[in-house]
Amino acid sequence: MGSLGGIPQTIDILPPRCISVRSPVHGMLTFDGIAEDTTVGHLKVMIVERVGLSPARRIHLSWFGRELPDQLTLAQCRVRSSSVLDMRLTLVRLDAFERTSLERVRVLCTCLETQTYAVDRTTTAAELKLKIRSFLTRGEHEWFGKKGERSTACGTTVFVNAALKADEKAGTEAFGLGEELVTTAPLVGEGKGKPISVFRVRKGKPAMVGDSSVALLDLPPEKQRLSFRAQTIEDSQRLWDVGVRHDDVICLEFESPTMPQKLQLVRAPDKPKDKKKGGKKGGGKKKK
Repeated sequence: MGSLGGIPQTIDILPPRCISVRSPVHGMLTFDGIAEDTTVGHLKVMIVERVGLSPARRIHLSWFGRELPDQLTLAQCRVRSSSVLDMRLTLVRLDAFERTSLERVRVLCTCLETQTYAVDRTTTAAELKLKIRSFLTRGEHEWFGKKGERSTACGTTVFVNAALKADEKAGTEAFGLGEELVTTAPLVGEGKGKPISVFRVRKGKPAMVGDSSVALLDLPPEKQRLSFRAQTIEDSQRLWDVGVRHDDVICLEFESPTMPQKLQLVRAPDKPKDKKKGGKKGGGKKKK
């Protein structure tokens, strides 16, 4: 048995076809259909695409406690099929790499799962808002299973408008208020409680829910607010001009159609409130 950079070698090891990567942050990631000429560096690119890592994060892959060099193929590193590599992340100083490109951005929102959008140096905030609305209206969602299997669904984003319990008779499942779903079924607005098929956006799990229990998320540009580094981006401003670079995070805010009433009052403090002086009927405390 020889060694290559401290990596154990054995005789007659076939090129790996399926590789798993273990991360304390992202859990177990499985990649199937690995090509014979796949390098460690290429595998890192696949990981970045899968979990949407920022360029400010550097990936380190190791096997048997030895870090694998980017330029070698997995076969050259004698990695077997079904092997589990360990992944750790380090933070790269922003001045350690050139921030000269802008090909996509990540849009972060408290109500929605983070999504990426293709942009360039000429893209304005108004154009990005149109992309967001188009995705929510009929966007393609992508998920990966525990074994690396890929599934997709192209549909409309809806929110659950009330906390729901599972109903075995109707065939529907339990959902939380405001949970994000995507449905491929046409929403005609009848709201008769007819079960429709949906996917849970977080993990892509298929489910059934009554059509009267979901609210369509119609988000025209005028209802969206985009910000970068706590500064609002005006519609006419180009993302590049406000400092946005490749894979940066842009924050999205909007008023959710399933926002609880208490939160609506917080968001609109000037809304008139029906308060009676003296509290309850009879006012004040009872005299003993």
